[in-house]
Formats: sequence, structure tokens, C-alpha cells
Amino acid sequence: MPPAFQAYLPIQIIFHRVRAIADLQAGPFSEWQSITTLAEAPANAANGSAINSIPVTITLPQIGTYPQQSIEIAPNIGDGDFLVAVDEPAANTISYSITAADGELPGSYIIHHPGFTASNLEVLSAEYDAVTLANGSSSLSITSFTGKGTLQILLNLDETLPVQMGRMMLVPTGINGVNLQWFSYSESELAGYYVLRSESNDLNQAQYVSSMIEATNTSSTTLYMFHDTDVSESCYYWLEARDYSGSSEFFGPEYYEKQSPGNDTPPILKDTLHAIYPNPFNPSTTISYSLAEPQAISIKIYDARGRLVHRHDEANKSAGRYQYIWNAEGAASGVYFVKLEIGERSFERKLVLLK
Repeated sequence: MPPAFQAYLPIQIIFHRVRAIADLQAGPFSEWQSITTLAEAPANAANGSAINSIPVTITLPQIGTYPQQSIEIAPNIGDGDFLVAVDEPAANTISYSITAADGELPGSYIIHHPGFTASNLEVLSAEYDAVTLANGSSSLSITSFTGKGTLQILLNLDETLPVQMGRMMLVPTGINGVNLQWFSYSESELAGYYVLRSESNDLNQAQYVSSMIEATNTSSTTLYMFHDTDVSESCYYWLEARDYSGSSEFFGPEYYEKQSPGNDTPPILKDTLHAIYPNPFNPSTTISYSLAEPQAISIKIYDARGRLVHRHDEANKSAGRYQYIWNAEGAASGVYFVKLEIGERSFERKLVLLK
């Protein structure tokens, strides 16, 4: 079989691809079809196709001082033929213009910008949500397209910071204990973290309650945890991220209020799948769920083609709230789906793995 993209004619460049039949990725294929002519397209343009909602990654040349860009597109429905061009309209800004031959622009977009972090994202002629700005990549979801022909995304980029922080969480443990958990999306030249605590919302009054927690200095998402065993009735927590030069950046505060036994009504539990965080993620994410009564559970994760890539089963789980961490190290970037089965009921969520 010839390659998916092939050039003909010395003057006019025509790209070809093959479509799958009846939504099948394996099996018979249809005849070759011409999809885009790039004879008049600028040099900073590239073309790609998505077949039956399977994501496609389109690589683009270097723009200005920025390294080679790429964009991953996962259309919501059907086949998509995309032409993508990039430009640098202003300092620290890259413009992505995406044209779909069939107008199927709604869907998920992941923009890779290695070596830089995104500080702002703007979309023209479309409604969008689920924006995530991170070190090395950003993502969003186009919910509806209101323009004519071309979708434009403007991304402001800055030099990579020593640390790209995710959410901080407080989890009570025992009578006087609490676990402080936090995610780091990426680290560079970072010595480590310190945990600070104060009874008032004033960083100047906060005291160090941890020794240095060494950083991993990886571009992958890392989960950190500190166990505080001497918690007052209520307090505030901060994180200090200190780099090798001695410079610091502070994150917080995160407020904690100790629960008094007997004074509060226990929360009503129900069978459900809670929020998954972080999402998008790399390489780990936390799947939170609760059970109203003891029963068996099964966590299954599928890729965009419906193939089972991970499974976790527990035959007898007590009632309560739980967290399960999926480490997707070795899995490819793209869209995944988590399915939680509780007895005869099931719940599903969409995941996006960024690498």
C-alpha cells in the first residue's frame, strides 16, 4: 500500500490519503482521495487528516525563535481534513490557523510548544472551554464554530519557568493529621519544596513545617505528598518552590479546618465517579469515586479506538470515598476514556494524555 501522504506533479503539490470504511480502522479501505492542494499555501503550513474521530498530529516548521510546533486534533464526528498554518503576529505570540475541508472544527485540540509555557490563549470565531495552559503543551475544546472556513487560535508563550504547579489538596488523616498533596506538571533547575503553615492567612507569619522535599526535575507530572502530624483547629498552608540559585516562588494558601467529632452530620455517600485531576495529565492522574455501600468495583481505561489499555478490579470495597492513581507511563498521547463499574452501574469520563 502506498504511503498515506504522497506528492505528485512538480508544480502543484497534492496530498492524498485513504479513508476507512464503516468506521473500521482495520480491514478494507476505499479508493485514494485527493483532499488538499497547497500550491498557494505559505511555507509555514502543513496538512493532515483524521479518520473517524481518531486524533491526528500535524507538525509545523519553526516560527521565529520558537522551536518546531505541532498540534493534535481530535474531531468530534466523522472524517476531518485539516490545513494548519502558523505565524508570529507579535512578540511572544503564535497564531494557529486551522481550516477543515468539511467544516468539522469542533473537537479537542492539543498544541505542543516545547521549551515554553503558555500564559494566555484566545480563540477567534468559536466557542471553547476546558482550557489548560501548561509547560510545553496546552489544550482546549472547541464546542461550536461560528466563523467561516478558518479557526484561529492565538497563544502567548513565555520562557519555561522552574516549576509549573498544579492543584494543592488537603486530606485529613487521623485525629491531628493531614496530608498535603500537590502536582507539578514540569520542573527545571528546581532544588525542592518547603511546606509552611500559619494559623492566619498571612504568609509573613507562616512557619516552616517540613525539611526540603527534593524535586524530580522532570517534564512529566509528579505527585508530591507531605504528612503533617501536628494540626491545629484551623490553619493555612503554603508551598515554597526553591531553585538552585536560591530564588523562591510561593504557592497558596490552602485553608484547612479540623472537623470536630460529633458536631457535623456525616456526608451522604452515593455511587459515583467524581472529578479526575489533573486532566489533561502526564503521566499520572487521580481518579476519585465514592461508594454508598460495600461492593465490587472495576476501573477500565480505553484508548480512542475502544481498546482496553488498563484495568483495576477490587472484589470487596467498603463504603466511602476513594482515589485511584493511574500512571500512564509508556502510553501514547491522545484521548482516553475511564469507565468505573460499581456493581451493575457504570460511569464514564474522558481523559487527555499530554506528552
